[in-house]
Amino acid sequence: MASVKVLKGEDAGRSFKLSSAIPNRIGRSPDNEVQLSDTRVSANHSIIECNGGIWFLADMGSRNGSYVNKERVAQKKALFDGDRILIGKTLLEMDEEE
Repeated sequence: MASVKVLKGEDAGRSFKLSSAIPNRIGRSPDNEVQLSDTRVSANHSIIECNGGIWFLADMGSRNGSYVNKERVAQKKALFDGDRILIGKTLLEMDEEE
């Protein structure tokens, strides 16, 4: 099962399992699958979803944006094992281990 682990930020050390069956919402809101404490993260910041066996990250119109490997995500961006995701001041790493 794929997951994201928090490398830097207020939630460092935490890991979140991702479901391939639903969009995994990332943000401060408690109803997100990946809930972060970082105040620079929007309540509903971005999503990670699996489509055709490939994981994608999409920004949900956040003020501070979402970045994959230091590139701002404009639409959807494919994610691969080891990719670094920056949301606010929180740095996550994609782990595709199945």
